[in-house]
Amino acid sequence: MLLLIGLIGFVTNAFQAIKAYADPQAFEEQTRESFERAAEQSNTPEIKDKIPMTVEWLPRVRVVSAALSLVTIAGAIAMLRARRHGLAMLGSIVAMLNIANVVNCCCFASILVGGWSLMVLIDSNVRGEFQRQEMTTPPA
Repeated sequence: MLLLIGLIGFVTNAFQAIKAYADPQAFEEQTRESFERAAEQSNTPEIKDKIPMTVEWLPRVRVVSAALSLVTIAGAIAMLRARRHGLAMLGSIVAMLNIANVVNCCCFASILVGGWSLMVLIDSNVRGEFQRQEMTTPPA
């Protein structure tokens, strides 16, 4: 599940970032319409003040989030192979804290899956399995 969450986060964030950088005018127009709709529905016109900052920073946040999703993917692979316990823990933590996934459909799932995998990795038996696997691996 952690691997799936990482893949979904990477694909969606990378796609959104590429889309925003490929056609900045369309991205700005879509963002402006979205914020204006939100301002009308919530009856808070000050939301419109956030449009320029969002247009500037959201694509950058998407790129960083895609990179963080790669860390989650690496951590999931480390878990599957039972090697590099620290990387597996880092991937689990990053899955829980990847902020751009808040907008994606996998936000709550990433919090739950990241938390579950972190709890599994904290178990002393699981940590011992990682150590056994690393000790039996022949040097390259």
